[in-house]
Amino acid sequence: MPKKKDAVDVAVKHRMSPQMLHPLAIDVLKDYFGPVIAAVGQVLLRQGPLSFKAILFQAKQFQHSGPRSQMDAPGVDEAPETVFRQLDESLVRSALLTLIRHDMVTVSIRSALSKEDLSDPLMAATRTPDHGVYAIDPRRILMIQRTALFQGNVLLAHGDTAQFIVEEMALLGSDSKEGVLDHFALRILWRENDRAKAHYEDILEEHNWNFAEAEANKEVNEKELLEKPVAAAIKERVSPVFDKLVHYGILVRHRKFTVAALGGGAPSPEHEAGNNKRKAAEMAGHENGNGKEPTGVSLPYGTTRPIPLDGKAPVIPVDKERKHATWYKLNWNYFLYEFRGQLVARYWGDRLGSKVVEEILLRVVQHDCRHYGLSATGGGDPFMLRDKSIFVSADFDSLPADDPLAQLLRDDADREGVLLRDLYSEVLARLERLSKPAKANSTSLVSTHIGGGRGGRSTRTIQIDYEKSIELVKNECALRLIQDAHGLPARRIFRMLQDRGALEQKDIADLALLDPREARSTVHELTSAGYLYLEEAAKRADMNPNNTSYLFRVKEHALDEVPATVALHTLLNLRVRQRAILETNADLLHSQETDTDTRRLPQYPRIMRCTEAVTTLYHAIHDVDKTVMIGTCFSEFHGVGGAV
Repeated sequence: MPKKKDAVDVAVKHRMSPQMLHPLAIDVLKDYFGPVIAAVGQVLLRQGPLSFKAILFQAKQFQHSGPRSQMDAPGVDEAPETVFRQLDESLVRSALLTLIRHDMVTVSIRSALSKEDLSDPLMAATRTPDHGVYAIDPRRILMIQRTALFQGNVLLAHGDTAQFIVEEMALLGSDSKEGVLDHFALRILWRENDRAKAHYEDILEEHNWNFAEAEANKEVNEKELLEKPVAAAIKERVSPVFDKLVHYGILVRHRKFTVAALGGGAPSPEHEAGNNKRKAAEMAGHENGNGKEPTGVSLPYGTTRPIPLDGKAPVIPVDKERKHATWYKLNWNYFLYEFRGQLVARYWGDRLGSKVVEEILLRVVQHDCRHYGLSATGGGDPFMLRDKSIFVSADFDSLPADDPLAQLLRDDADREGVLLRDLYSEVLARLERLSKPAKANSTSLVSTHIGGGRGGRSTRTIQIDYEKSIELVKNECALRLIQDAHGLPARRIFRMLQDRGALEQKDIADLALLDPREARSTVHELTSAGYLYLEEAAKRADMNPNNTSYLFRVKEHALDEVPATVALHTLLNLRVRQRAILETNADLLHSQETDTDTRRLPQYPRIMRCTEAVTTLYHAIHDVDKTVMIGTCFSEFHGVGGAV
């Protein structure tokens, strides 16, 4: 059985505290998928990679003893004991299916035999050689709560329909193109997606669609509904946008798996007897054993709906067209790449105090994202490398009149009272300063090159060094956290130790121009918070304490570990607070949804206060989550949900 420390390997690798990361991941699972999936995720997070039988066994152990560990945080409830008591094979398979479809759990094949057993032909023939092992990644769990942020970027870049497709993929996790289009059409025809329905009113009116009749027969005529002309018309309009998202790398292929690998199907009876390998594979849930596709799969349609405790998930037939179809999933790497680029562009825009610089760099980011997405799909568009978004005219006269960049320049020129040509030259000079290395033997943060462009015009090509720029952003984020938590003297001391390496306490007070008592108190605060550590430097070989210097240094990975832990703890507390308000005022919020005129209700002031509090917490959660993304996702962001 895997060691328990395997459960924290991912957190340690990416400088995140498992004491905060794991409870937060469980809380997100419970919020989005219900208590059953949260219980299975809790077992995998606590115990590490497990086989299917081990998951069932560990769930029973949780049921009887209900252990609490140091990974629990105050205010976060574990899955109820009743949930573990009712977990059976069907529910665990359905939960694993949902987690695999959302790319939160991966299945690997591990040998059950030692090297000595494998070298013995008789032992290898009589023992089961392989079994499936399920491992969960808490980073991918956190990605689902960022869908709203990423949808906004897709809306601006590709339009409303692309945003709706991203929303559907967040609900389904992964599916074939036909499955996504079917699900999208059904939600519109059942009036489950009013925002998308408003964009297809012309199709609905053309076919005289009756919502009441469709909702009354929701569970009966699903297949017949998809065969109607109205559904075909909706899918025909959405299909080109889906292909566009695949082309740009926003949607990528899911890893190849059979439907039985997700818990569906069973071996045929004629192949079952006497085949230990197939029996073990059936228990592990990684293959159906006879090499044939099953006729159906236990798949909850709309995976955000909690799996019921007292029944199996509905079975959806898998027709011949969808059996061997290509499955797609959201490319979280693309969204992280885009978020990183926008962050860098806004950072340099604020640093230089110029919206024009920010707009120029945002254009560079937009081009880089498209090129990155094309590289993720394995293809490429030769015209994309010549996209005008990466080129900036070397003189203002070459800018088109309707260019948004020209409008920003006009606004700045009117505000500052300078000529447009002079202002544009100043902006380019600022970019030129960025292109010069800050220190000897270092590379530039933004490189520029002036050369010939299309039509014989002189253009300036701009490239951003994202890695170095994001390090500056992370450093600035950590300094702001230090200043907010410990004051401006703490920021000054930390910045000084970053530059000088190591200093004694008396030297810190002198160089920071602080009172020795205040400096000592501040240094001890930073040491307790995990930013600094004390190092003994003996001047003599006998280690005489009178000849030993005590130096304070910046702790390695402090800029990654401490801000991420603080942000995770804050994010967890905000989510707990938001859920407490929603659960306490559930009746009030329900009355607001059912009553058309809430202003006439006597509890209207309470409804407004509750709504305002929930909205404020919602925005605070997303703001803090951006800090988590800054501190944790860019160390090795290529490992989160990319193309497989």
